[in-house]
Amino acid sequence: MSKNVRCLGLPFERDPEVVAATEVGRIDLATHRARLAEQLHTDAERLRAQLWESCTAGAFGAKDNM
Repeated sequence: MSKNVRCLGLPFERDPEVVAATEVGRIDLATHRARLAEQLHTDAERLRAQLWESCTAGAFGAKDNM
């Protein structure tokens, strides 16, 4: 890629502010992914527990469907 950048006469150096902002964004996304993973695990545990809970199944319908 640097060869293409040089051929186009574009600067290859990155502005320190852009580097810092990119790093902050990367850290924010990593934090968000970790939070989401924790929430998904909690959801999965709750749903798994529901699978083993007793429940009452009923038929709802006309007079002959009791």
